[in-house]
Amino acid sequence: MQKFHALFATAATLAMAAPAASQTPISGTADTSRIAAGNYEVDTHHTQVAWVVNHLGFNLYNGLFGSPTGTLTLDPTKPGTAAVSIDIPIENIVTTSTPLNAHLKDPIF
Repeated sequence: MQKFHALFATAATLAMAAPAASQTPISGTADTSRIAAGNYEVDTHHTQVAWVVNHLGFNLYNGLFGSPTGTLTLDPTKPGTAAVSIDIPIENIVTTSTPLNAHLKDPIF
């Protein structure tokens, strides 16, 4: 039983440390030479748009939109000209509630 507690404590410590480590700022200066200018496309088969909405304070609904398409136009020498365009097909909505899925696909929305 003590081995389980030690293993659980180690796992919990690592789980709590991971978010903090991932938010550690990177020191140094920006190296824009490593950024290639161009037009980039969304990888439709490996992209999802996740969302959460508070339902009148009673509960949270979570959902996903699958198969978005879009582009990113990027020129590292002119960051102010960067442009993003994403199209999210609502017919691909998925929630944990089948009635909610149907409701969100209703023309009223």
